[in-house]
Amino acid sequence: MDTALTLTTATAPQQASQHDTRPAPVQVAISWHHPVTQPHTGHLAITPGTPSGTPVHVWVDDTGQLVSAPETTIEPAGRAAESAGPVLLASVAAALAGSVLVHRRLGRRDEQAWAREWERVEPDWSGRRRHDADDW
Repeated sequence: MDTALTLTTATAPQQASQHDTRPAPVQVAISWHHPVTQPHTGHLAITPGTPSGTPVHVWVDDTGQLVSAPETTIEPAGRAAESAGPVLLASVAAALAGSVLVHRRLGRRDEQAWAREWERVEPDWSGRRRHDADDW
């Protein structure tokens, strides 16, 4: 990280509506040295109203060119959560579908076993099968 100076005052653009509470950042020219003897210039978005000559922090690479600030520790975690959400949802859906299939298969098997058992028991239970007196 280096320190740069604004070369112009950051003038606020006209507000788009009365509902805008915070002014949008504006681009201003800045200058910095990296390494200390090598001058550089560029543009940076800053808060409107920032006067010329104000020190601002900038991120530069090894050659002194402007780069984006490094990620905060929360940004990778947020991306991981965004990626994990659909995977978790798909896993739950697959488990639920598998559970439904197993439940149906077991239910069908139980129904078939009950039908076989009822076929064997029903004649005695309903009295349709006559017992001979000799059998007693």
